[in-house]
Amino acid sequence: MQKLKYFLMLVSLFLFTACGSDPVADGDKAWQAGEYQKALGFYNKALQEKPGDAAIIQKVALGHMAKGWEIYKMRKNVDAFAGNFEIGQDLLSGDENDPAFLKEYSHLLFELASAFNSTKAANEVKQEQYFNRTLELLDLALIKDPDNTTADELLDKIRSSQFESTYKKGLGYLEKAGKTKNGNDYLLAEKYLDRAVYFDPYHETAVRQLSEVRKKTLAVPDFDTDFPFAIAASQYKDGYFMVDITGFNPGMTAMTFQPDHFYLVDSDGKEFQPDAAQTGKFDTGLTKPVSVAINGKVEGVLAYKAGANSAKGHLLYRFDDGRESKKYLK
Repeated sequence: MQKLKYFLMLVSLFLFTACGSDPVADGDKAWQAGEYQKALGFYNKALQEKPGDAAIIQKVALGHMAKGWEIYKMRKNVDAFAGNFEIGQDLLSGDENDPAFLKEYSHLLFELASAFNSTKAANEVKQEQYFNRTLELLDLALIKDPDNTTADELLDKIRSSQFESTYKKGLGYLEKAGKTKNGNDYLLAEKYLDRAVYFDPYHETAVRQLSEVRKKTLAVPDFDTDFPFAIAASQYKDGYFMVDITGFNPGMTAMTFQPDHFYLVDSDGKEFQPDAAQTGKFDTGLTKPVSVAINGKVEGVLAYKAGANSAKGHLLYRFDDGRESKKYLK
């Protein structure tokens, strides 16, 4: 009888302890020990108990990202790392401001960037994609935590080592385009000169050459983008910037062109949507949605009420899912 009472007491103590456990605290403990998959399990349990809790969602997001990092360290599979990382990113709203979260997020962005930077791809196209991802992730890491010195150091190293070769590629395509007058060669020259200027924004010759080549590519649609468009003419007059565009649908389904999705971004980064009243004064003014068939096009004028510095900015078309196609005016 005494043994039964003792057994029941132990069971009660266990149930009391289990009911009083804190999955967030358990997750934090596992996280500090570097047991990220274990931490993710606790955080998911906590989220089940408190659905919609922003702080817990952030922990779950980081857990998925760190899980991908764990897998990468064991298998050196950057795609598995990226896949788990994206699961975490999809949980975020984009307006997180907790310093501790941003610091951890920035650190994991740096680790994913480093993984892409050190991975040898199967072909040149894939390697170019990995390189672009490296730069994007490092930029984002520094946006989330400007004090991330490891991200800053890696970005500086890439910039200093890659400028010369990138700049030479741009000059090569620029010289070729001067002979062939081929629009694609001008686009490639712009691509590499733009990257060279990103690596060294104080290289005055590269900056000037990029500006010159952009004058050539204004009329050349880039069919590697989701919404290729060309600019036939543009003018700033009486407080309005007007642009004559031709856009193409290279997709597999018909698309609807939305004029208010075509933004003018001035040199200060301020965005403007078309002014419907001013646009409507033109015979070909684009004031209403236009259905664009597969391989079809849309043509017309858009007018923006903006300052004079808009002529030094860029135009971009933004899809509902966040994809963008842009073209610089200078």
